[in-house]
Order: sequence, then C-alpha cells, then structure tokens
Amino acid sequence: MNCIATASYKTLDLTAVGTAAAVTSSNFLTSLSSDNTYEFWDAIGNRHSFSGDTDMAAENIAKGVDILGYSGTLATSPPGGFQAAPGDDVAEVLLSWADSYLVSGGYLIVRSGDALSAEAAVPIDGTEYTNSSLINGDNVVYAGTATSYTDTTINFSTPYYYSIYLYSSSFVYSDGYTVNVTVVPPSFPSCKDQYNAGTTESGVYSIDPDGGGGVAGFDTYCENSLANGGWTLAYRFVASATDTTTRSVLAGDSNVSAPAPGNNQYSSQSYHNLLLDSVSFTDYMIVYSQDNSTLSYFMTANCPTHSLANVTSQPWVSGDRYNCSVTGGNVGYSYFKIASSTNLQSSADCSQDAGDSVVWGFFPNNDYSSSTDSFDTADNLSIGISDSECSPTSSIASVFGRRSSSYASDFDSPLNYNSHSGQETTGVFLLYIR
Repeated sequence: MNCIATASYKTLDLTAVGTAAAVTSSNFLTSLSSDNTYEFWDAIGNRHSFSGDTDMAAENIAKGVDILGYSGTLATSPPGGFQAAPGDDVAEVLLSWADSYLVSGGYLIVRSGDALSAEAAVPIDGTEYTNSSLINGDNVVYAGTATSYTDTTINFSTPYYYSIYLYSSSFVYSDGYTVNVTVVPPSFPSCKDQYNAGTTESGVYSIDPDGGGGVAGFDTYCENSLANGGWTLAYRFVASATDTTTRSVLAGDSNVSAPAPGNNQYSSQSYHNLLLDSVSFTDYMIVYSQDNSTLSYFMTANCPTHSLANVTSQPWVSGDRYNCSVTGGNVGYSYFKIASSTNLQSSADCSQDAGDSVVWGFFPNNDYSSSTDSFDTADNLSIGISDSECSPTSSIASVFGRRSSSYASDFDSPLNYNSHSGQETTGVFLLYIR
C-alpha cells in the first residue's frame, strides 16, 4: 500500500485485512497517530473515511487505487497517461491524460516552445491560472477538470512542449510531466489547400497535385506572406541568363530538388518542375528581387482556369490568350498579358527583330504598336519579353529565343524596362500560381 502524508500518518495492518472487501477502520493501527482525519480506498474501489470527512472531501486524492491519504494532502505526481497526438491532416494537437478522480481542483497544461522553456514554466502554489494566463512567458492552454483537450492554436512543422500539472482546490500544484510533438503537414494538392488548412508560414512543403495513388508528391516553395498566401512557386528565372538557359527552364526540369536553396526563395538558381505544368489554376503572381534576398516588386492577376502547359505548349497569339484581370501588387499596373505578340512572323527561332512578345507580363497600358520594343518602352514587370517575333505555329517553350544563344533573355522591372541593348535587369523573377 502506498502512503501519502504530511506531518503524521496512519498505517493499515495488512495481517488483519483477510480479504480486500474486509478492509475497515478497525484494521488501522490508530495508536500510531490519533489526531486528524484519514481516508482510504480498498482493493475493490470502496472509499472509507473516519473522524470527520468534511476536509477530506475537499482534498480527495484519488480513488480506485491503494492509497492511504491525510487531510490536506495533494499527490506530488502528475496525472498518468499524458499524451500529445497530431491532428488528422489539420494543424491541431490532441491532448489526453488519465483521470486522477479529483473531487475539487483540476488539471493545468502549459505550452512551451522548447524543453528549457518548459522546465522554467512552473506554476506557483496559491495562484489560479486560466486558459489565457502566461507562466514565464508560456501559454496556459488548459485549466479544468476534463481529461482531454484539443489545441487548435498551433502551426504545422513547429515543435511544441506540453507540461501537465495536478492542482488542488486551494491551487497547490503537483510536479509536472512534459511531452513534445510536432505536427507534420500532410501532402495537400497545392500550397493554397495547405494554406487554407492552417499553414501560414512561407517555406518548402510537400504537395501532391494528383493525390494518393498517382504520381508521388514533391517539394516546392509555398509563398504565404504575399497576396493572401497559398502561392505555389512554378518558375524562378535568373534575369541575366541567356536565351538558351531560359528556354531550357521553360521547357524542362530545373533544380527540382531545390525549390528554395537555403530556404531562400530568391536564390540565384533557376527552378521549374514539369509536374506542375498540368496543374489547373486561376491566379498568377510575378515577384522580382533585385538583390536575391528581398522583395522588390510583385503583381497578381486572375485568369480563366488553365495550366502552364496551356501556355508553354501553345504558339504565340496576337493580343491576349486569356482575358485576365489585375488583382493587386505594389506597382500600379492595369494589364496582364500571356503569350502575347504584337507582330507574329514566320521565323521559328524568333530571329526577326520585327515587334515585341512577352510570355507573362504586367503593363501600365494596353496600347501597343507592332514596332520593335513597343512592350518595354514603358516600365513593366514581365518574364520573357523580347524585341523579336516568333512563329504562330511553334510552341513558346521551344521557340522562345533571340538572335544567338549567348544573347541574354529579357526580364523587365520598373528598375530597368528598356533593356534590349543587353543591359539586363539583375536579380531573379519568380512566377507563382494559385
């Protein structure tokens, strides 16, 4: 039999018990201590108390176990069976623990960000805490008498440490017990689906556009801090790259295993994953970083549902392929063009300097002539702008280029928009879809 006591205790003479059901007050050796109140539970769970039960009812320790208690005593051990389990495809933690059968008082759970913080976040005896309280800067997520709680105020991929304590009606706290858990985000079809499920931090995440049983999921970069989040990185182009490099990025895989080297979405490495080309979407975002580390400009647009393959595998068009509308950004442009050409020619290698073309671009107006450089005579934010024209029958990905393989591709920003002389914009251009 386990004993919990303060200044004095009473013992049970096991030789006089006989059977578990025969445990009564007469089995106690009261000569050891005759003062104060005591209580106990026999082996079949019956509670027994003597010498005035009022105080003991207020400080009941446990039942259903072999414990001999003493008035005012609180067990020093935390409740058993404390577990923290990740939610099912959602950003939440399911907490549960064994019932310690307190008559009054309850359970306190503190959430910390690491083991050292958890060790320091200890409740103070005599202090009442609520769900909105802080202990040493850490959150009290639960205070009450239930034996389970769901914490829905967490983020995916973030470690959390939960410490549980028993407390009496006078707010005397037991030792704590700590468990830790990290909720790994499931492979959602897109960054948008993942964002809507609770992932609000930008970073590299696994997505699975065709779901389980098809092509395996893969990592990509999700931009969640701009334009309401949920953006999937589709391309990253290096502004100073040659046409040969740009064409290869448009048409094939490029650094698929490193969508954001060093968790830097503005890396100087190009990026494209062909598995994204068949994904349907409606929203575009072009982002430009001049220094490969911070945001310079961005613009967003909404279009009819299509895929990247619908753009790159099709030929150029005169005017606009889709009727898109500009939806936001930090530059005041009004028009968004896709695979647009001002003067289609018969050249399959885009060698004729006879107009202007752009793969994706935001512009301040929609009034362009067929002359050379009509797109980039004003500031714009564009990917694959060229002062040469291409064939109306060959795909954009295969024919995009200029007069030689060493000539740099053109990526325009408000900082440098008339760059046909070869003085190209530095940095990187990112194309996101949603």
